[in-house]
Amino acid sequence: MVNPIIAAILSFIIPGLGQIIAGETKKGL
Repeated sequence: MVNPIIAAILSFIIPGLGQIIAGETKKGL
């Protein structure tokens, strides 16, 4: 489980990585 805040920060630094994490987080929910 990844915190949305961390995903947002990573997405800000690395857009591609953020999208992957966000996608995995949505699947987890």
